[in-house]
Amino acid sequence: MFQDMDNLVKTIKYFRISLFFLFFFFCLVFFLYFLSILSSLEIKTKKDLDFAFGNKFTQPFYAKGFYVTSWTASDERKVNQLIKLLKENNFNTLVIDIKDVSGQVAYSSRALQVKEGQTEEPKIKDIKRIVERLHLLDIYAIARIAVFQDATLPKIRPDLALRDKYTNQPWRDFKGLTWLNPSSKEVLDFHVALAKEAFDLGFDEVNFDYLRFPSDGKIENIAYQDNIEKEKVEVIKNAFIYLNQHLAYRQAGLKDKEKISIDLFGLTLWHLDDDSDMNIGQRLIDTLPYFDYVCPMVYPSHYPSGFLDLKNPAEYPYEVISANLKKMELVEPRRQGVGAPSSDASIGASEEENSDWATKIRPWLQAFNLGAEYNQDLLKKEIKAVEENGGYGFLFWNARNDYAVFKDFSAK
Repeated sequence: MFQDMDNLVKTIKYFRISLFFLFFFFCLVFFLYFLSILSSLEIKTKKDLDFAFGNKFTQPFYAKGFYVTSWTASDERKVNQLIKLLKENNFNTLVIDIKDVSGQVAYSSRALQVKEGQTEEPKIKDIKRIVERLHLLDIYAIARIAVFQDATLPKIRPDLALRDKYTNQPWRDFKGLTWLNPSSKEVLDFHVALAKEAFDLGFDEVNFDYLRFPSDGKIENIAYQDNIEKEKVEVIKNAFIYLNQHLAYRQAGLKDKEKISIDLFGLTLWHLDDDSDMNIGQRLIDTLPYFDYVCPMVYPSHYPSGFLDLKNPAEYPYEVISANLKKMELVEPRRQGVGAPSSDASIGASEEENSDWATKIRPWLQAFNLGAEYNQDLLKKEIKAVEENGGYGFLFWNARNDYAVFKDFSAK
C-alpha cells in the first residue's frame, strides 16, 4: 500500500515536470514566431510598429462612412443594420454623437467637468463596448462633439453663455438654441475633457462641430464679452489652437494617438481669396495647421439658385462638390506662414507644421432629400467628385440616420 502511494507521488511529480517543460516549449515557440514576424517587417517608425502590432487604422485614414445620432447608437438592432450597410458597400467608418446641440452628453461620463455641469443623458448604456465591437469589425470610430451651440449648459451655467444685451439672459438663435461663449477657457476645458474621455473610451478620432459663432438669429442683440465682436476670427482660431494643444497625447508629441477633425460651412472654401469669416469667425485657412482632417459640409442643396449658374444646385452634386474642392488649389501658394497665431492671442499657442491639405479635406456629403431626391445615382456622383478632386475620404449625413438608399448600392 505504501509502495503504491510512493508510485502515485512520483507519477504526479513527473507529470508536473512534464507540464512545466511543455509550457516552456510553447512559450519558446511563440517567442520565436513573434521574432520571425518582427524580422520580416521593416520597423523604422512608430507607424510601422503600430502596424506590426495589428493597428488597423494607420494614418492618414481614408474614412468612408455614416453619421449616427446617440439614439441610433443606443439601439443595437439599428447599429447592426448600419454595420451591414457599411460592409456591403466597402465603407469603414461610423461617426457617433456623444454630445449634440442639445448639450447633453450621451453616456455616463466620468469627466469631472461633465459631472459638475450635470449635462448627462446616458442614452448609450455601454459606449465602450460599441467602440470595441466596431474595432473587431475593422470599423473606424469617430466621436462627434457639438461645441458652442448648446441647449443645456447655459441653463446651468448662464455665465458661460453668449448673453442677450436687452434681457441679460442667454441669447437664443432662430431655433431657440443657446450658445456658449467661444472666448471662455472654461468652456474649452469642458470640451477638452470630453474629447480626452472619448479617446480613453477607444474612439479613433474626435470630430468637433459648431466650433464657431452663431450664424442666424438676432445676432445684433448679442452682448459680446471681452470686446470680442470685432475679433471673431482671432477668438475662433485661438479655440482651434487650444483644443489642439490640450489633448494629452498631442502634448506628449504622440499625435498619431489622437486624431481630431472639424466641421466647416462649405462656403468657407469660397472665401479663401478674400479671408472673409462670414461673420462667424470660421476660416478654412486657419484650421489646416491644427486639425488632422477638415470636413466642409458641401451639401449641394445648401447652395443658392444661380450658384455655378445652376438653377437648382441640388440636382448637380458632381459639379457642386467638384467646384468646392477645386477651391483648395488656392491654399498651396499661401502655405508659408499659414495659421500663425497672433502675438496677443488670449488663449495662446505655437504653430504646428502644416501638412499637405490633400490628406486633410474629408467632406460631409448629402444623403437626404432636399432640393432633389438623393437616389443612388446622385450619391455616386458625390463620391466621384470627392475621388476625382483631391478629397481624402467622405462622410454621409442624414439627420434621421435613414440610409436605406445604400442597400445594394455597390452592386448597381
